[in-house]
Amino acid sequence: MENYQLSVTHLQNFLNVADAGPLAFFEKNLLMFPEPKTASGALGSAIHSAIHQAYKYLRNEEKLPSAEEVLSWFEGSLKDQRLNQTDFNLMLKRGQKALEIFYARKKDGFSSQDKIEFGFKSQGAVVNNAHLTGKIDRMIISGSEIIVSDFKTGKPIQSWEPADTYEKIKAWKYRAQLVFYKLLIENSRDFGGKYMVKRGVIEFIEPHRERIIDLGAEIKKEETERMEKLINIVYKKIMALDFPNTSSYSKDIKGILAFEEDLLKNIP
Repeated sequence: MENYQLSVTHLQNFLNVADAGPLAFFEKNLLMFPEPKTASGALGSAIHSAIHQAYKYLRNEEKLPSAEEVLSWFEGSLKDQRLNQTDFNLMLKRGQKALEIFYARKKDGFSSQDKIEFGFKSQGAVVNNAHLTGKIDRMIISGSEIIVSDFKTGKPIQSWEPADTYEKIKAWKYRAQLVFYKLLIENSRDFGGKYMVKRGVIEFIEPHRERIIDLGAEIKKEETERMEKLINIVYKKIMALDFPNTSSYSKDIKGILAFEEDLLKNIP
């Protein structure tokens, strides 16, 4: 545990009592129990790879690749995921449809100045005593400000306060991700002290009724301070191998927020 760095995925696994919370973190992230690759997970990886390659092409050639090239990169990456033939065919069709629409609508906003799939493992990001890491899909640099962006596949959510029980947890995850990334960037070697992150956006790649949805957020001071406290509490518990029993919390967003509040109340 000496060189442990906390990622937003680890943090959320610890806090998400709807999915076993600290126990899930212990099994997935410390013991690293193997998890089967899902077809939808393979789709997400292949789409991310195609977008990454589109940006590499833009930087190297100083022009955007054609849609046909992007779709070819997607198909090649999907083949590398080693899905069975049925899943491959389904994900290929689904991904091609999504990428065609997404790329047509979004490509003019691509810039060679954007940072794509930027990894923070060697950036020395520390919040109080917690060492942080992560990989950010896209950082859009504008003057002294960075807009942080995360690409998502799957069904879009259209509001930060959805009515659906499952979507409430997704909204919690997405919002927390953007706030965590603000702290990651602003406390990193290359960006800290030079850039501010005031805004984030979740970019849904798969269209909803032929419409591409972006879910943006102004990142507030209060939620940043709250996230900072949660990061340090969870980091200390992980380092002490202290994994609380969360079986008494409800398996929904109310249970997650109640667990967070209990952690915050017990700050030493």
